Amino acid sequence: MQKLVLSLGLVLSTGLNFRADELRLEHSQASLQGTERRFESAQTGEGDPAQWQLVESAIKSEQPAIGQLSENAEADRRAMLLYADRSFDDFEWTASVRLLEGSKAQTAGIVFRWQDELNYYSARLDASGGWLVFRKVVNGEEQEPIGNRYPVQTGKWYTLNVVCSGPQITLRLDSETPLPALTDTQFNSGKIGYWTGADTTAHFRDPVVKYRPKVILAQRLVDRAMAHFNRLLGISLYARPRPGEHPTVIASHDEKNLGKAGDEAVLDVIVRRKIYFAKQEKSLFVTLPLRDRNGEGIAACRIELKSRFFAADRQSAIARCQPVVKLMQAEVLNWSDLFQ
Repeated sequence: MQKLVLSLGLVLSTGLNFRADELRLEHSQASLQGTERRFESAQTGEGDPAQWQLVESAIKSEQPAIGQLSENAEADRRAMLLYADRSFDDFEWTASVRLLEGSKAQTAGIVFRWQDELNYYSARLDASGGWLVFRKVVNGEEQEPIGNRYPVQTGKWYTLNVVCSGPQITLRLDSETPLPALTDTQFNSGKIGYWTGADTTAHFRDPVVKYRPKVILAQRLVDRAMAHFNRLLGISLYARPRPGEHPTVIASHDEKNLGKAGDEAVLDVIVRRKIYFAKQEKSLFVTLPLRDRNGEGIAACRIELKSRFFAADRQSAIARCQPVVKLMQAEVLNWSDLFQ
């Protein structure tokens, strides 16, 4: 193993310093390989593909563990299993790890702020040398490890915990803090997951992430427009969550609207870039296209107006709404920007 470098810095207090949502990752056949798949594997180096499988607990009430069971690998193989549903900015990520066997290495742990298989942070347990190690990987190159001695044994469960708050990173092992706090600005957000090195086999269980909910650009644009145009009753932004899917509400003045499917008018606005106008007793609704830098429709912006403030005819209502879309348009170059 390369020389380990101890980081200098102030130790952070444990836990997050903001209100956080909690997500318990489900270990099931459906989430691992089925129609409700939530995990994706990634790998670098030489060797057979990793074998990520459910490992049933002897205690029926416990959730199954997930194991990496492939033993045929060279020393440079890095096998990862990522929670693919979302990325996280500031968070607390906890999982229990049990190293089993490995002839070339006995090392496993968790990854975080994962960009791709060549760029990520990791916290690793090493039973062959008895270490807890933080390691950054940039463009496939593993940077100088930062670690400390710890009596890691195979066959024993350990709980790894990482807290990321801006550039500050704190690692804990079984509620202890063997490493000083770290500061690194390479990656600001990313995915979380499991990691094994070389031919190591290992089990993972009890995955929990507490996180600051990410406010995507689409929601920030809606919030900004509602504050700037204070006579509006509401704004909902519709877009395809993934290419080819039906448009749904991805941002709104009312969070209860999030996820609602768009009607045929919404689809027509996005595909044909038409403008729709509807009138109710006390409100007017105008649905306009939000375009990318090439002029293609990427979203539909539905704006609700107070009819007593604006003329009830179509052209006047559209004229009042166009500055709202123009404000949003200035910050959106393509569809993916909406979700950043």
